[in-house]
Amino acid sequence: MKDLLPEIEKIRAKRAISEKSIPMDVLKRVMAAATYAPSCFNNQPWRFIVVNQEEELEKVKSNLPDANYWAKKSSTNAAENPRMRW
Repeated sequence: MKDLLPEIEKIRAKRAISEKSIPMDVLKRVMAAATYAPSCFNNQPWRFIVVNQEEELEKVKSNLPDANYWAKKSSTNAAENPRMRW
């Protein structure tokens, strides 16, 4: 057991983010698939905002906390808000 703690302490989440842009058809398929994710009472209230235009993406990235350094490399950001209504 004493050998386990040092191993656990070494674990780090590695995030490999590509700066390559995602084709719109792929993005649409991924977002459509995401709407089928399980939810409370199985009502799938998912509402997504996808940002991939450079000017808007820079605004999003500039407001991310430093801990999200990995997301600042991405070519697209998506946020989910189940309370948002269209």
